[in-house]
This record gives sequence, C-alpha cells and structure tokens, in this order.
Amino acid sequence: MDSEKLRLLVKTVEYGNLSQAAKSMGYTQSAASYSIQSLEEELGVILLHRSKHGMQLTSDGMLLMNIVRDCITNIDKLYTTAHFIQGVQVGVLRIASFSSVSVTCLPWIIRQFHTAFPNIKIEIISGKGTYGEMEEYLLSGRVDCSFITLPVSPKLHCVELRKDPLYLILPTSHPLAALTRPIRFSDLTNVPFIMPAKEKNNEIMYLCKKNNFEPNVIFTMYDDLSILGMVENNLGCTIAPELLVKYFHYRVAVKEIESNPYRTICLAVRNGEETSPLLNAFLTSVQSNFAFSNFLGRTTDHL
Repeated sequence: MDSEKLRLLVKTVEYGNLSQAAKSMGYTQSAASYSIQSLEEELGVILLHRSKHGMQLTSDGMLLMNIVRDCITNIDKLYTTAHFIQGVQVGVLRIASFSSVSVTCLPWIIRQFHTAFPNIKIEIISGKGTYGEMEEYLLSGRVDCSFITLPVSPKLHCVELRKDPLYLILPTSHPLAALTRPIRFSDLTNVPFIMPAKEKNNEIMYLCKKNNFEPNVIFTMYDDLSILGMVENNLGCTIAPELLVKYFHYRVAVKEIESNPYRTICLAVRNGEETSPLLNAFLTSVQSNFAFSNFLGRTTDHL
C-alpha cells in the first residue's frame, strides 16, 4: 500500500478540504481525487463523504483512521531507524506544544536540535494550545511527542522538564500590588479576573478550588499574551506561569501566591511504545536544553 495515499487521507481530514490537502502535498486536484478513490477501492470501503462542512470521514473511515495514523507513524519510524543505522540522519519529527512553550522555549530547543540534525523535517502542531489537545494529538498518533502538563493519561509516559511557578498578575495601580507579602486568596474577593478559556485553565481552577475560592471572572480568552495585555490596561487580574511573565515584558505587577503553586511541564510519549532513534535524540536534546536561562529573552521589572 502506498503510504502517500494514507498521508493524503489524513491531510484531507485535517483540512476538511481535498483541494487544500492536495495543494499542501503538491498534487493536482484530479490526482488527489484519483488517489483517494484508489485507496477506497484497495480497502473496499468508502472513507470520505462531502458535507456542508467539507470533506468528512464516513463511519467506516472513522473506524480506520487511528490505524491509518499508526501505519504512517510506523512507516516513518521504519525509514528513520534504517537511516540512522546507515548513519544518514533524515526523517520527520512531529511535535505538539501548548502556547506558552511554543512562544518561549520551543524556538530555542528547535534551533539547537536543527543545528545538530539539519536534515530532520520538524512539524509543530499547536491547535488552540489547550492541554487536552496536546494529549489527544499524542494518543491519536498524530504526533510523536507532546509538551504537556501533569496530570496526564496513564497511556502516556512523561519526562519532567520544569516546575513552573504560578503568579498573580495585577495592574501596577492595584492596591494589592503594593503588598510585600505573598497574596492570599482571601485578598482576592471581588477582584475581577481575566481567565484563559476553559480548556486552558486546568491548573488555575484546580488551585482556586483547592483554596475554596471562586474567582470573579469577567473575561475569558484563548491567547495568553492578550490576557497579559488586558491586565496591563487595568481590566482585571489573572494567574499566569513564570514561563510567560518572565519572558514577555508587560507593565504589570507580578506577585507571589501563598503556598507557592506551580505547574509541572513535561515532554510526553506514548507509554509502552518503542521510541525511534530520532525521537530519542530529540528527547535527549530537550532535556539538555530545557533550562530557563537558555531562552529567557526579556524580564519584567516587577517580579
């Protein structure tokens, strides 16, 4: 079976559009249509149907999709391992990363890895940047590894990279900004909060629940940097990780929280699955280069 047909199927599902999938792989529309039709004839099932939402999997296609992804992963692993045995370092590495890692340390990590392995093609998937997406991308076989935070599915094996402290972020003019002690949750009654969207605020809501605190949420947003911008403009406060607040320079007050909460950033792979030499090389590179001082570009005046 031609693995390129399988890749085209996956791209079509991801784009929801055969024309875009064909363009991304350098096919003409007619060649892509023929390839999908040929794959369906080879398997004896209809994989795709056209709806008002674009090209979508049929029920049979849904049953086969995870197997298709596994086939692609294993084919890539086969060739990558063979190339490493021959001393030829080529292949494809697929990585999922949530937003605060993607905009801070990941560029540094990729630069170091690319210097050592210049012929490796790297695909980075972020989606909306939610932790749930990062886990799902890995479990579905769409990526080889994923940056993620604890806790995770028992089906994943995690290498711990960093305990990332969480801080209260306030407008500089807020009365709490002048306090010299750590902030208590009892200080935050009726303080307006700007929160990450529901899928991105797991550790924040867990922290609030642990402290019997119900935040007064007035805005929710997906973009971490937009939230910091809202705080800077005196629209509320938020809780954010050190990874963001030390890297990006916003005119905000960054205050320690009582009990010193943190999130644990990990690099995850699928549990019980033998890793390829390429993935092992990346894991080693990440562990070597995931030092905060390596990629710390800018610091805040208020931490």
